[in-house]
Amino acid sequence: MVLKMLRNIPNYITIFRVMLVFVFIYLFSSDIDHKNLYCVITFLIAGASDVLDGFLARKFKIESDFGKLMDPFADKLMQITVAICMSVKEASLVWVPIFLILKELVMIFGAAKLLRKSNIVVKANIFGKLASVVYFLVFLTIMIFNNIGFVMKNILCLTFVIMSILAFVSYIISYKEVYMKSHKQ
Repeated sequence: MVLKMLRNIPNYITIFRVMLVFVFIYLFSSDIDHKNLYCVITFLIAGASDVLDGFLARKFKIESDFGKLMDPFADKLMQITVAICMSVKEASLVWVPIFLILKELVMIFGAAKLLRKSNIVVKANIFGKLASVVYFLVFLTIMIFNNIGFVMKNILCLTFVIMSILAFVSYIISYKEVYMKSHKQ
């Protein structure tokens, strides 16, 4: 029983991260004092718990199908939520959640097509992880230094978008390599 509970700790952390999305939305839309600070703390906890659940799952070899599916979902849900909230606060950033949603839809449909056609799943790579780190740092910077101005916020977001595009291209290359390997056998 205890061993089974320990094996599920990364999954519990992932579920916790999904719940943090709703905490972030509540805090962002509230009128409480220091709400920006609480949003930053929530975002930091989400980021740290993402690193923790991945580390635990790999270190103790307790990866699960649930975690493989829900971990990226929790990440993307938080990313899109924060981008939407920030665009509500700063209308010039409205293009960021639109970009994120479109990119994720293309990735989901592309991965589903590859899975259906060839039964191939391409795992996250260093470029995808780096794009997530850049996203995290960009939005953390925007939340902490809220008064950096319209131009700087958009430049920071553009940095994230460029990293996302590079990651997207790297996934296309990975998909092609895996597809070609599977059809040579």
